Amino acid sequence: MAKKSEAGYLTAKEARKISKANRKITKELEKKRKENVKMFLRRNI
Repeated sequence: MAKKSEAGYLTAKEARKISKANRKITKELEKKRKENVKMFLRRNI
């Protein structure tokens, strides 16, 4: 059995999981932002 890592350090597996979750959230926010910009431009033209 592998020894537990020191507190404060991430394993590569944990880092990948967090990165994937962050990418998903960022992608959703960027999509919403893009839609809002389109709507704003349509109203103000």
